[in-house]
Amino acid sequence: MVQDDAVPEFYPDWATERRVSIFGMICCAALIFISFFIFVPISILMETTGGYCLLYADTYGYGASSICRFTISCSVILLIICVLRLGIYAYKFFNLKENYFINALASWFSLYGVHIVVVIVDTILLLLLLVTACLVSAGTSHLCNSMFGNRNKCFFNNFGVILPDEMVNQSFKKALAIAEGAVWLLFVLWLLVVIFEVVVAYKKKTYKPLLERIRQPIRRSK
Repeated sequence: MVQDDAVPEFYPDWATERRVSIFGMICCAALIFISFFIFVPISILMETTGGYCLLYADTYGYGASSICRFTISCSVILLIICVLRLGIYAYKFFNLKENYFINALASWFSLYGVHIVVVIVDTILLLLLLVTACLVSAGTSHLCNSMFGNRNKCFFNNFGVILPDEMVNQSFKKALAIAEGAVWLLFVLWLLVVIFEVVVAYKKKTYKPLLERIRQPIRRSK
């Protein structure tokens, strides 16, 4: 098991490294679990429609497939990142065999002092998740409003969409509702993660080396 180091000043006294590691593993596991409820329903819908996308579909045709692929890609990217972090946290928590590469990654992702590059990447991913959530919500609303009048009729009536094989699909409502709820939940949780990382980076002052590198060329130019 991981050994408890001195608790940083910006953490409460109870936030030992072991407890913080457990918290990190739980967060990663939750994010991984939620990610499946985004790309799996969207992927199934694309499979049943022959590769088409129901987001932004209307009476004139299907929505752009790139929208569904973008949604799937963002959730899968986050899934991969969380799996990587979960593995690192678990490796350090159970105090497995020392490995230089794992130790280097662990220092970057450490919840006791997140590297500024990680904060920047996670912030970019947060913006991508926001775009994804808006696309799913707006795309679902466009589908329901254009084909069924409004969202209530879309989700609470026995309406369906005709697929390329002329079968009528009614399960799309549940799939889109699950994906929409999951992507917004994922965004909120990831927002909390980024806020936490920003606070830790600020308190730990891990942003200073990056600022110094940016200032050096400016000083030389003067």
